[in-house]
Amino acid sequence: MAISCVDSLLVRPGLKIDGLEQSQGTRIPHSGKLFAMLSDLYERALRECNIDIAFQAAEDGTQENPCRELLLHHLRRPTAHSAHAIAKRLSDVTGRRSGLGLLFVICGKGKYGHRMVLARFPADQGVLAEERGGALEVQFIEKVFMKSAHAYKSVSYTAPSLAAGFMRGKAIDKQVNGPREVSLYWINEFLASELATTGAAGTRRLGNAIKAAVRDTSSGELRGKLLSAAQLIPSHSGKKVTASKLLKSIGLPDDGIAAVRNAMGRAELMDERFELIADEFALVAPYRSVELDNGAVLLADTAIFGSVFDVRKVAEGRTRYSTEGRVVRVVCADMCKSGMEAVK
Repeated sequence: MAISCVDSLLVRPGLKIDGLEQSQGTRIPHSGKLFAMLSDLYERALRECNIDIAFQAAEDGTQENPCRELLLHHLRRPTAHSAHAIAKRLSDVTGRRSGLGLLFVICGKGKYGHRMVLARFPADQGVLAEERGGALEVQFIEKVFMKSAHAYKSVSYTAPSLAAGFMRGKAIDKQVNGPREVSLYWINEFLASELATTGAAGTRRLGNAIKAAVRDTSSGELRGKLLSAAQLIPSHSGKKVTASKLLKSIGLPDDGIAAVRNAMGRAELMDERFELIADEFALVAPYRSVELDNGAVLLADTAIFGSVFDVRKVAEGRTRYSTEGRVVRVVCADMCKSGMEAVK
């Protein structure tokens, strides 16, 4: 889809600063080195933006979203006023730590629909932004820009039609360290979006994190609580959940939730929404348990349960489970700890 127009706007840090005026922008001509650079960025966004995001729904469940409306309004009829509204929204959530930024709003259309790419660069690196007489004048400085061409945030949206619009997009943040990290103020606050995780991926990630937490904890009590939580999770299959809210709702205490969070590696993953899929969880769930009518409870890793226990039917409705191994840990009530430790 060819670029139809590019607007550039200087964005000041405006977080918690009352009465701050957002500067006006300028329309970039379809020629010169700056347009060539932006055209390349626009094309690269299709493969470069690899973090799936989705607009947050309204509290009543409708698909109304303030940022989405601003972007679609500009895409339908790109004007200086609509571009200014987008930049003003970004300014309102930008803190001083992020500094002055130069926002490019790129619109495109073609045979297969419409595209919009937003890119924010540090204004004092790579692109010289000057205000003269209330207007913004942008000059491309090639040598300076090449030193910091990697430092920008970008998001790309594609829609088959303006009537359909878009609910999801893809983002990248080249101003942070990790390949799957992104500034929360850019995604959550400016774009009013959240990281989008498929049900299968989110479910597997939760299962693996619980499994790692069970493996790594030295507390028998906490291990038991994590195992109990794992048994309850599949009953929530089909629900839209976040790991943190799900674990809290099934009664896992704060130290258990913290253990799962640490196992995930990145705290923000605990707040990604996904649809829980019981079958996916079963593939990576920490343990499978079998409870017998004599009071015995058998636990083992789901993947090896069948090889750990020898299972034989001994009579109608009765099954014998047998296993053997070296005792490495015993978890029991306080009154039997000393005796069982002696067995070890």
